[in-house]
Amino acid sequence: MKRSHKIFLSFGAAFLLAFSSFGILNYGMVVSNPGFVALGAGKTTVPNFNWFCGDQDVSSPINLGFTFVYDGNSYTQFEMSDNGQIFLGAPGISCNSNCGISCTFPNGIEPANLSGGVDRPAICPLWDDLGFNSSSSAVNYQMSGSAPNRIMTVEWILMDWKYNNSSSPHGGISFQVILYESPAGQIDFIYKQESQPLGVSTQSPNARIGLMGTASGDYYSTNATGSTITKSSQFIVTTKPVTGVRFRWTVPGGLPVELASFNGKYDIEKILLDWETASEKNNDYFIIERSVNSEDFETIGRIKGKGNSETESSYNFTDADPPKDRALIYYRLQQNDFDTRKTYSNIITIKIPDADKPPEIFYQPGSSTLKLIPHSYMNSAMKIRVIDISGKLIWEKALNGNNQDDILIFTLPPGMPGIYFAGVTGASGEIISKTRFIRD
Repeated sequence: MKRSHKIFLSFGAAFLLAFSSFGILNYGMVVSNPGFVALGAGKTTVPNFNWFCGDQDVSSPINLGFTFVYDGNSYTQFEMSDNGQIFLGAPGISCNSNCGISCTFPNGIEPANLSGGVDRPAICPLWDDLGFNSSSSAVNYQMSGSAPNRIMTVEWILMDWKYNNSSSPHGGISFQVILYESPAGQIDFIYKQESQPLGVSTQSPNARIGLMGTASGDYYSTNATGSTITKSSQFIVTTKPVTGVRFRWTVPGGLPVELASFNGKYDIEKILLDWETASEKNNDYFIIERSVNSEDFETIGRIKGKGNSETESSYNFTDADPPKDRALIYYRLQQNDFDTRKTYSNIITIKIPDADKPPEIFYQPGSSTLKLIPHSYMNSAMKIRVIDISGKLIWEKALNGNNQDDILIFTLPPGMPGIYFAGVTGASGEIISKTRFIRD
């Protein structure tokens, strides 16, 4: 997994993000009550997570849609269990076909133990032996928002708080986990009490609420009210959290790199990038990355950081050879600490003038030459053709697919004054650009 820090970024003074990460779990928690809103249109229901499929199921890996920072690592996938857990990454739990696309715990019915649980790291909004004993029970998820502020919401709806609690009471409960792209590492737990009361005896609740780090023994535990969090003992949760309550977990600490601005502009077939930091701590270097689709990035440069600085620092980088066949190009910064941890800025978009404009062709009187301004990328299937007034082909030449010079010049055969037409044609002979000229 990639190790990461979060980056605090602002355009102007609009907002700040920050690079930060920790080798062990380091979270604070705030309790509020914004209410519970179930996912609606656009949600995805995990296949075969229902009353028919039994117990101890784990979903196949699901793409987050963004990078989520947790316990010093960056994750782009997650899995969820029917027992109120989210596993980050793809832990490699072997899938079975008992209930379609689902998996079983590799170590059987793992007891709710935040400290010693084997399947780590994990996020545990309500870890107990839950069940899908209602036909309305389901686990859903939905990604929303836009970069750099995307969120993933996962919800367990109408769960029975003990599996196979076939007789009343069923102990019904619903809850959600929300993972945030920004602020990096932020997590929400939100709860809703359903109508069925909790069971007793063998059906009585015995849950854990908290976070599990990558290393065994690294965890946070809290109670049903969220009144305190601890890393030294585990609360046994036996009552439902109140409807609408939210436990918000956030990463505390300073701002190792405070990025005040990140900008770019097109300048005569080059892209000029610049950024400023307000302060830096433990900053080794920046890597500049470029993409033509906002998803797949390549490294195009590296700039040394200031290490530790409490004053403003300015940086710049020139992309001297940006793609000429794209109207939009995307850039981001990757910040790297001396301890090899890294994270990414948000993405900026640069528009390339004339990138979607067809090639222009014109005749230079007295020189017997044709000039071509490419504008966009020209492939080898394109040809430049000259015909006379009767339509007879006089001259043609295939264009070089790799030639992206500002102006391409072609010299026509000598002699033959008259009226001519010149054009650029595509692979199927379609006319992309044309001009009429008189040759003396």
